[in-house]
Amino acid sequence: MTKLGGTILILFFVYTVNCIGQIRGQVVEELSLLPVANVEIICASDTTVTNEEGRFILNTKVGDLLRFNYQGVVTDSIFIESESMFFLLQENNNILKEVIISAFGNSNTLRTTSAPIGIVDMAFSQTDPFTVVSSFNTIPGVQMEERSPGSLRLNIRGSSLRAPFDVRNVKIYWNDIPFTEPGGNTPFNLLDPINFGTTEIIRGPSGSRYGAGNGGTLIIRSKQPDINSTFAFAEYSRGSFGFNKTILGFGQSTETSSSYFQYAQQSAAGYRTHSSLDKKNIEYSGNHKLTEKQRIGIHLLYSDLFYEIPGGLTLTQFESDPTQARPGNAFTLGTEEANASVDTKFGMIGLTHRFVNGNYQQKTSVYGQLSQFINPFIFDFKNENHVGFGGRTSISQQINELVHPTRLDFGLEIQDRFAKAFNYGNVAGKADTLNFKDEIHSYQWMGFFQAETQWNSRISSTYGFSINQLNYDIFRVEDAITNNSSLFNSTIPLSFAPRISLLIKRKANVVYASISSGFSPPTLEEVRTNEGSINAELAAEKGLAFEIGTRGRSKHQKLTYDGNVFFYVLSNAIVDYPSARGTDLFRNAGGSFHSGLELLTTYRIVGDSHSKSEMDLQVAYTFNHFKFNDYITGNTDYSGQFIPGVAPQTVSALINSRFKSFKFSFNYLAKSSIYLNNENDKKASAFHLIGIKGSTNFTLSSKWQSELFFGANNLLNQHYSLGNDVNAFGGRYYQPAPERNYYAGLRFRWKRLNSDLTF
Repeated sequence: MTKLGGTILILFFVYTVNCIGQIRGQVVEELSLLPVANVEIICASDTTVTNEEGRFILNTKVGDLLRFNYQGVVTDSIFIESESMFFLLQENNNILKEVIISAFGNSNTLRTTSAPIGIVDMAFSQTDPFTVVSSFNTIPGVQMEERSPGSLRLNIRGSSLRAPFDVRNVKIYWNDIPFTEPGGNTPFNLLDPINFGTTEIIRGPSGSRYGAGNGGTLIIRSKQPDINSTFAFAEYSRGSFGFNKTILGFGQSTETSSSYFQYAQQSAAGYRTHSSLDKKNIEYSGNHKLTEKQRIGIHLLYSDLFYEIPGGLTLTQFESDPTQARPGNAFTLGTEEANASVDTKFGMIGLTHRFVNGNYQQKTSVYGQLSQFINPFIFDFKNENHVGFGGRTSISQQINELVHPTRLDFGLEIQDRFAKAFNYGNVAGKADTLNFKDEIHSYQWMGFFQAETQWNSRISSTYGFSINQLNYDIFRVEDAITNNSSLFNSTIPLSFAPRISLLIKRKANVVYASISSGFSPPTLEEVRTNEGSINAELAAEKGLAFEIGTRGRSKHQKLTYDGNVFFYVLSNAIVDYPSARGTDLFRNAGGSFHSGLELLTTYRIVGDSHSKSEMDLQVAYTFNHFKFNDYITGNTDYSGQFIPGVAPQTVSALINSRFKSFKFSFNYLAKSSIYLNNENDKKASAFHLIGIKGSTNFTLSSKWQSELFFGANNLLNQHYSLGNDVNAFGGRYYQPAPERNYYAGLRFRWKRLNSDLTF
């Protein structure tokens, strides 16, 4: 199960005979469409439980109230309104639901998982339709930054310190397919909000199951179509600074299969000079039942992304005119003169297979991908072509015959990637003389094992480990400086990443503790730098994390809480620093110590199972205390200094409300001042952001619906930088974010229920 609230799908067929008739239906998972057994369904005249195929028959009538109970949790209730209806079961509290997660392969509820995991559900998102930034920033310990349209960075507990561009130090999967490149770099901005359904975010090292990445792991799943329906939709929205977005989609779903196609096109002129965006995204996701025990998934993704890079500004430039692009000088071109930009075309096809036989389960995914990356910048002009393939397989076995029931989980992941990379001089935004040409092979493999033991009804433990290896072969075919070819090989030594955790339940509350080891090898972009040098001495980061957390809810389930404290000791920390001409270079910084507090609470202000009005409040708080404890470079000792780029305190608040057909949300984000350099003598000021969104639905006919939505961001018109360039050459730390801005849109949806459910 993926979750109780929001992803159990119930399809009803109602046959009325006089006053009392029969309702026949089936309960299935949203993501896999596999049946769900033992769901209790209750009405005034009858009670039943779904069988092994998820099917049920209930003696009741149109107009009766049905309640659903699963694993002892009453999730929701509905009124039977017609003789044939579809219903998406949602828990009353749709912010922090009783969630079934798969992050550690054990299909536990979120409340009973011994790890700090956040859930971003775009199906219930009441945030900006142009980006996922606002939605991710509602999770404690997680900060997403957007330096310009199309340029995203993901920061989990300070993980973005190594990422001048793209996402590093975080492992990402999309529909169970590895999306992170071998070596640790992830082109996260190739994904569009349409590609996100539900995302599980593991904060902190998860190397025992997913390998490299001290920051954490993202498990992204696409949106799923309504079961047993044929549908189509179209959406158009406009916003300030030339934002336009068009979304088209259609699909069909039956008991045994589903197909979902989506297309999105987004463009923007941008808040700053030289910050335009043009992005196209196509997704197809299909899920098909082969037999009663097997399902296969087909996932295609194509992304065509172009965005301009306005560049960082000094404090004087930031305060005088935040809309300007980085100007040039006597030694370097300005970003507009250099046509600094990114032009990427990316295509991927992935196949997933799932086999379930009683307590045995096997999941396998394989993929292939092609991409082209063109990046003129102020110092050079890069043109790269990549091809990659790989896969992941895992086997799970529940053994109940032991004295203490145990679940075993083990598997293997392999990734291979080839690239041809050309680096030219940049003359007025055009490729000039070839500087160097490389042929690159990256190879990574990981094997993992995990066991979860239930000692009694209250206590369980999880213990596991992974073994990992990464290899780079860089063949320099041409070099304008040496006029010689050369071969460089870097094999990151075998890395062993263990994890052990303990969880104790007490009624509706749990306490957990864990110890985990993490590691993060240098990415290809850190080994092979922009200026052409090969950084042969760069070693992998290694760390040890200690975590204590608790989750629970009040007696009447109106209040929920999820909090944890962590301590993390990191050695060989990789940090960036500018070269003499301003390009990003990397080195190991000795050691650092990270500690923090993350807290998420939600409260149901208005609404119960009989109400047509709801209002929920969610508040997240993050406290970070990150310091270098051993970092000496040259004659400078940074030991004891705060690690730059991390806000010591962050607060976010979200109010989601629904009044019949009208929805309204209010979101707030506050970040304290942030150090911008290792010397801790430059700071970015604190800021407070407020955004709102409203929408209303109109029923045009039995098959047609429309939705009108509108919103605003940065209502306080804050002058801030969302995404600073830490330790930037010449003090160009600031990437100004847009001032107050607005958007509005209209969505049409057509849906027909397919009445082909059989019993």
